[in-house]
Amino acid sequence: EPNSGNGCHHEKYSWKQTLAEVILHVRLPQGTNGKAVVCDVKKAMFKAGQKDQILADEFDIPVKPDDCYWTTVFNSSRCLRSSQRTMGHCTKCNNMEWWKSVVKGEPENNTKKVAPENSKLQDLDGETRQTVKKMMVWDFLLLRGRLE
Repeated sequence: EPNSGNGCHHEKYSWKQTLAEVILHVRLPQGTNGKAVVCDVKKAMFKAGQKDQILADEFDIPVKPDDCYWTTVFNSSRCLRSSQRTMGHCTKCNNMEWWKSVVKGEPENNTKKVAPENSKLQDLDGETRQTVKKMMVWDFLLLRGRLE
């Protein structure tokens, strides 16, 4: 069952996704210093966490490592739920598919239950945009009774 971000929660990390990217949230121990955080992304694998507690795994589906970035979020006294984590924003190689899982071998989400975000026509690639435009014209004509 996907979470509200169309991903999943696990013991050491959670993830969510859009069609274009996957966002990983890796938990860090309280008191972690920014210099102790390790983040590295390759096309088929990632490493993230504190130097002595690194989560390293293979992606289930490849990403574009040059288009990935990591940020670390530390405690804030203004936060109701204080936590430390590092977040990885990874661009999918194929931005027209929902991932069932991030890591090879983890339980898979039912992608039929994914709630896609609204998208704009100009955000779609050329072939998909043309298909959507044809469907919109077809629907319009059907509503007007001009097609059988």
